[in-house]
Amino acid sequence: MNLGRIVIPLIVVALVMLPLLFRQDVVEKRGDLRQIVIVSPHNEQIRYEFARAFEEWHANEHGEDVVVAWSTPGGTSEIRRMLRAQWEAALKEGDAVGGDADLMFGGGSYEFIQLSRPVTVEVGGEVRAASILEPLEFEPGYLKTIYGDTTKLAG
Repeated sequence: MNLGRIVIPLIVVALVMLPLLFRQDVVEKRGDLRQIVIVSPHNEQIRYEFARAFEEWHANEHGEDVVVAWSTPGGTSEIRRMLRAQWEAALKEGDAVGGDADLMFGGGSYEFIQLSRPVTVEVGGEVRAASILEPLEFEPGYLKTIYGDTTKLAG
């Protein structure tokens, strides 16, 4: 009997089983927790680190446990197309534009410029339009507290 016919399948099985044996247990989230839904093109590692840190921060800052629920429908361009299609459908139906997500996390300036443009549809000769992105109000100097003095980077 050929030893390779036994050893190679055993090695393959071991390689498949090792990650399953050493993975960390995932704590099941309770259904009564508030959740923040984030649409993101980011990979699992970034989503895991952000969710863990945000959930810990929120519990410490607000005294309330929350859970981050991720929606990962594809890359940034696919997400933009999906969101615009949802918003156009809502306008056609006469519903409020918004969707199920609380936040879009990721993407470059091009995608956000595209999303900042109003969505318009025509229904029975009536043009319906809505803006999607909500501008954030910052106090003067807020970004400086976040990023520091960036003029030092300019030379």
